[in-house]
Amino acid sequence: MAIIELDRPRALSFGFSALRYLKAEHGFKSIDAIFEVLQDGDFTLVPVLVTSFILADEGENLPLEQVDKILDAKMAAGKYNMKDLMVLLEEVVSTSTLVKGLEGTGKKKPGKNKK
Repeated sequence: MAIIELDRPRALSFGFSALRYLKAEHGFKSIDAIFEVLQDGDFTLVPVLVTSFILADEGENLPLEQVDKILDAKMAAGKYNMKDLMVLLEEVVSTSTLVKGLEGTGKKKPGKNKK
C-alpha cells in the first residue's frame, strides 16, 4: 500500500477488487500483464491503475476522468513526474498480498524476469 495526494491523500492498494476492475473494465488478464504495462512504461494507463488501486482500498469511485485531471494538475505543479508515478504503482503491485501470496507456491512472482 502507498499514499498518493490527489484531491486528498488516498491509499493505493492492489487486491482482488482492483484486479477484478482491471479485468472487467480494461481487459487485463493477469498480474503479469499489469507488471508488463509498468515495466514497458505505458504512461496512458497510469490513471487507470491509480483509479483501480483507490477503488480497491477505499471502496469509493473516483472517476477516471477526474483522476486524469488531478494527475495532470499535480504534474504541471511539479508534485509528481511520470517516473515517480510508475515507481509508486509498481511498488503497490509488487508489495500486494496477491503477489506476496505467490511466494512458496512454485509460481514465479510476476515482473521479476524482465531487465
